[in-house]
Amino acid sequence: MTAHDAILTVRRAERHDAGFYRVTLRDVTSNATCSAETRVSVQTLPRITLAHRMRTDGVAVTCGEDVSVKVPFTANPPPEVSAARSKLASF
Repeated sequence: MTAHDAILTVRRAERHDAGFYRVTLRDVTSNATCSAETRVSVQTLPRITLAHRMRTDGVAVTCGEDVSVKVPFTANPPPEVSAARSKLASF
């Protein structure tokens, strides 16, 4: 018996390429088949998708009020998230 490899190649994988893939082999003389399935995960670097207005105008609150700022992002795997007051801006 000779060992071979079946190779599935996804060039320039994107997030939408993630999912389950099945490879099926069929013997040409007997039509016997076998298959295997594997999950492909596409890792992506963290990317913040903050609206332009939020970047330029910021958030205004009244003194004494709580403030929460939702910062949407995409990443795979999910990153560690932290927040701190920036020392660059002072008003």
